[in-house]
Amino acid sequence: PLGSGYQAVWVRKALSVSQWLGEGSWSEAGSPYPYEWTVPAWDSDFLLTTVVYKLGWLPFLLLVLAVAGLLAWLLRKCLRQKNQAGRLVALSVIVPLALQVIFSVMQNLGYVLFSVSMPLVTGNLLTVVTMGLIGLALSVFREDCIPWEDHGEMEPPSQVRLRFQNEKDVQSGSHVIGVSLIVSRKGTNERQASSL
Repeated sequence: PLGSGYQAVWVRKALSVSQWLGEGSWSEAGSPYPYEWTVPAWDSDFLLTTVVYKLGWLPFLLLVLAVAGLLAWLLRKCLRQKNQAGRLVALSVIVPLALQVIFSVMQNLGYVLFSVSMPLVTGNLLTVVTMGLIGLALSVFREDCIPWEDHGEMEPPSQVRLRFQNEKDVQSGSHVIGVSLIVSRKGTNERQASSL
C-alpha cells in the first residue's frame, strides 16, 4: 500500500521479522527495497522500530524501561514535593513527556496516530527542549520546601525592627534616607538584616 496505513504496514512487517537479539531478516518482509528505503523516517520518528529491527527486542525493551524509569523517578520526587507550586511545575514537565513516550512507543509498534519522536533518543531540537524541561523539574526538586510555605517548622519572628537613618552623601552633598529591616528569632542569635 502506498496510501494511508503505509507506515503502519511496513513497521509491523519490520517488527515481524525481528529477533530478540541481532538484526532481523528483511528478505522475509517481502520488500524488494532495503529497510532504509522502505520504512519512512527510520532514523527519526521510527528510530525505535529501527532499534528493534537492527539490534533486537531486548535493547528496545531496555531503552523503553530506562526512559520509563526516569519518568517514574521524576513522578515519585514530584509527589513527595512539599511545595505546591513546585509540584505543579514538575507535573507540567512529567505529563507531556510521559504522553510523548507512550505515543512514540505505540507508533513504533505499528499503531500510528500521529508523528512523535521518543524523548532523549532522537537527536534534534526536541531533545534539547526535553533536557531543558527535565532540568526545570530537577531545579524544583533541589529545594524540598520553601520556608515561607512550611508553616509547621518555622517560628514567627520574636523581634522585627525597622530603622530609618538620615545620612548625608559626601560627594553630592544631598541627604540620603537609609532604611534597615532587622528580624531576629526567639531562642537564637540569628539575625537577618537588609537595608536600602
